[in-house]
Amino acid sequence: MRCIVCSAEKANYRCRTCRSAYCSSQCYKHHRVTRAEAEAATAAEAGSDTAPAAASVVAASSLAHLCEVVVAAQRPQKEMEEKRQRIEAEADVFSDVSRAKATTASPSSSATAATTTTTTATDDPASTAADASSSNAPSATTEVRRQSSVLQEEYAGDADAVYILQEKHLGALANHPRVRRALRSPALQKLIKTIDGSRSRLDALDAAQYNNADFKDFCDDVMRVIAEVEGR
Repeated sequence: MRCIVCSAEKANYRCRTCRSAYCSSQCYKHHRVTRAEAEAATAAEAGSDTAPAAASVVAASSLAHLCEVVVAAQRPQKEMEEKRQRIEAEADVFSDVSRAKATTASPSSSATAATTTTTTATDDPASTAADASSSNAPSATTEVRRQSSVLQEEYAGDADAVYILQEKHLGALANHPRVRRALRSPALQKLIKTIDGSRSRLDALDAAQYNNADFKDFCDDVMRVIAEVEGR
């Protein structure tokens, strides 16, 4: 690596702020001075006899090594990368960012639904409820509901009986860290969709648990969460 200050080879150190390479403590001191200090030092070295235009060019070229200047140059790229990561996180229904966004939007959505119901009291109640339901954006809870629908075997009682998970179960699953983290896996999402599309979901579920240890662990986590909700 080349030193950003003196251009010497084998610069073995990096600035913690901008990650620029430098070779010695002396170069680091020059790198960390403020822009105002560097401009004042450059003007003093140039002398009063130097033409203003020439002095300006010299000053601009001598500031490229400053940490402050490097950080300013890196800022647009950094902001673009942060924006890209934020968009990807919001698109992932299992990410913490998506969860926080859905939680924040819930009160306003509820208020909107209540206003709609009040202003259309004379309408058909069934139609009003359907419209309010369709206007709500998908949330992490609804996604977990869709992907967890194959896990409908009761954890206790009649082994041949099949039950639909209730809202309290789905809410607990949607907010459980390990379950959310596991559901971010594209491989797990694909497997659940495959099971959900099978002609015999329970047989496909049993086969997947038998052949895939990671999926078996995920199912165990789901059942533990459900058991905790029931207080067992």
